[in-house]
Amino acid sequence: VVTPSYLNNEYSDPTVGQEAALALYQDGNDIVYSVAGLSGQGVFTAAEQEGTYAIGVDSNQDGDAPGTVIVSVMKRVDMTTYNLIEAALNGEFESGFVAAGMADGVSGLSWDDDSTVFAENGPADMAEKLPAIQSEIADLKSQILDGSLEVCDALNDPSSDICADLGLAS
Repeated sequence: VVTPSYLNNEYSDPTVGQEAALALYQDGNDIVYSVAGLSGQGVFTAAEQEGTYAIGVDSNQDGDAPGTVIVSVMKRVDMTTYNLIEAALNGEFESGFVAAGMADGVSGLSWDDDSTVFAENGPADMAEKLPAIQSEIADLKSQILDGSLEVCDALNDPSSDICADLGLAS
């Protein structure tokens, strides 16, 4: 079950993130995905306080709360910059919007960079689940990259079949 929660554009206050996360954990959620800027640090504090878990975002935040942050979903700005510079050096640069994703190496998980923070610091019963979960995620990633699994994201038309199936069409 996914329970959306919003911070009303309060992305720089860890206390706001902590309060929102505490409400989610106290409502029975086990994991909070902290897409919340600096407020996400409050999510980690709440997870530690409640003995629950979080997922980091944007950069590798696994070490921010070792044993609590399971994995981080990373925006690889370094690779985005590298790819644009490489395109310019090769005479292939075009200005404007650039859609990039996993296939371009600009997004992924901290596990892709060999992060073992949760495996080494998390509870043994949770850490022992990681290999199976990582294998399943690798299979899903392969399906996304080969096109056999379509994903509804911000670049899809909300009325597209894949998004409509999720109840997102207006």
